[in-house]
Amino acid sequence: MPKWQLFLGMVLLVLAFGAPGLSSFELKEIVFYTLVIAGMSALLTYVFRDKTLRVRLRQGEGCVLLYYDTRADPRKLVPLSIKQKTDKVLEVEREGTRWEIKRIELRFPNSPDANRARLMLGFHRKNGDERMRT
Repeated sequence: MPKWQLFLGMVLLVLAFGAPGLSSFELKEIVFYTLVIAGMSALLTYVFRDKTLRVRLRQGEGCVLLYYDTRADPRKLVPLSIKQKTDKVLEVEREGTRWEIKRIELRFPNSPDANRARLMLGFHRKNGDERMRT
């Protein structure tokens, strides 16, 4: 579940059960609920700060396919830019809509795997002037 949906659900839960008590709108009640919502967002940020997924990369037609353990169908990845942060870490940027993840960090167990992935991703890289315009 995306973080923003989880946070929105928690906010709606607090408002659904806490808002009827705000009939008088006293300052201490408003401050209390503001602190509860801020505390929930801080807790979610702490819990999900380094969420990583194990993926497998495969060649596809015109793209690289990402296979997750949690999803049955693969996701397509057409990179716009590829940066090698270290010998084992690649940072890939891709096109995406407003709520999609656009920057992906790929970590590899060794340097030859990272080099093979960099070459595979570089083969499918999309040029900046070929971006789809909407």
